[in-house]
Formats: sequence, C-alpha cells, structure tokens
Amino acid sequence: MKQDGPTHLWLANLDRAAPALSQLERTSTRLSADDVARVNIIGDPGRKSTRRAAAIALRIVLEATFGAALRHQTPLPRDRYGRPQLPDGPEFPNGMTGSFSLAHAGPWALIGVTREAHIGVDIEIDRTVRMDVRRRAIIEAASESLIRTPLPTDAEPRFLQAWVLLEALAKADGRGIGHLLTQLGAVGGKGHDDAAADLAREHGLSVHSLDVGPGVYAGLACAGIAPKVLALPETPAGLTDLLAPNRA
Repeated sequence: MKQDGPTHLWLANLDRAAPALSQLERTSTRLSADDVARVNIIGDPGRKSTRRAAAIALRIVLEATFGAALRHQTPLPRDRYGRPQLPDGPEFPNGMTGSFSLAHAGPWALIGVTREAHIGVDIEIDRTVRMDVRRRAIIEAASESLIRTPLPTDAEPRFLQAWVLLEALAKADGRGIGHLLTQLGAVGGKGHDDAAADLAREHGLSVHSLDVGPGVYAGLACAGIAPKVLALPETPAGLTDLLAPNRA
C-alpha cells in the first residue's frame, strides 16, 4: 500500500476507521498532551470523536512515513502561524526533513505527507455556500489560473472545488487562507488577480484537483505531480501492516 516518490496522500473514512484507530491508540498511545487538549476543547461529542480519529490517523501516517521515533506521544511543534510541523532534536538523529497537511470534512480526512518543504491539502463535502458574487468570481478565477483542467460547471461544486484549491495552496504557504484572500482582493479591498499563481511559483508548487468520490471535493498543493490517493486501512490488522516497516 505504500507509495514511491516524495509525496503520499491518504484518504480516511473516519466513521468506518474510528474503531480501529481507537484500538491502536489504546494499544500504543500516540497522541501528545497537546493533541488531547485540542480535541477536548470541542464540545459536540460527534465532532470530538471525529477530530480525535483524525488526529490518530495523522499520527499513524506520520509514523509510517517518517519512522517509529514519532510514536511515543511526541509533541508536534507549531510555527509562528500555528501550523504543526515535524519535530527536531537529538532524539531524531537522522533528522526529519519534510512536511505534512491534514484536512477533514464530514466523515472524511485527507492527509498529505512529503519529503519536500511544502504541502497543503483541503477537502470539502457538498454544502451550500453563501457568498457574494464578486468574491465567488475572484476565488473561482484564481483557482482556475492554478490548474489545467476546468472547474465543474454547476455553481456549488464549482465554488467548492475552487475553494479547496486555494485552501490547499494557502496551507502549503503557511500563512493561511485569510492572507491569500486579502492578496487576491476577495477580502479587504484591492488585490491582484495573479496572487495565487505568484504564490505557487514562489514556493515551486503545483496545485491539483483530486478525484476522491462523488460529493467530495479535494485539492493538493505540492512540488511536482499528484500521487495516487490511497485509502487508509479501516481495520487494526490493516493499520498494523501499514506500520510494519517501522515497528519498534
């Protein structure tokens, strides 16, 4: 199930995978105290359960990609924008070069990991978006400038696919979607039409629409081509097999 190349993508159905993820977490705790605290501030039980499953899934993917040194409740440091990063220090003698990105919507989580410096992923499910016509047009035009294939023609799928592309790019940049929307002029007044394309060029990124199934919209920003999206295993045995090369 592993991929060749520097970038890996995993799609998890958290509703189906949650029992297996929880079982592995009981067997060998991976979540740090910070992870647990961030989950526990969520009041809604359903959202809390989904967020916890996403956090465990991220930890398992990071361990499978970067090694078992990440297993033992290692905190993930955050940069000045609040973005989690791979840890560094003497406990990682070989170093951990790379980055990762997590997005979730409804029952779905999309996880991207890479040996490169930048990656961003985003995912949305069908929903109605209330936004004025001018802002929608700016977002859709900026997204279309980033990809070679056209956006969907229907209004809501078109906007949602445009949105995940910009969100993925903003995550890879690290400064967030608010910064990018301001640069585009979708928020705060005057901007410039080429801000998204300029940002992608600045970091050497390509932006891709991902096909992850009907009613789900996903985007990726990474260096190079998009890898195949793999389904995260949904059984304890499948997850254990994924981790087998790094078992310690």
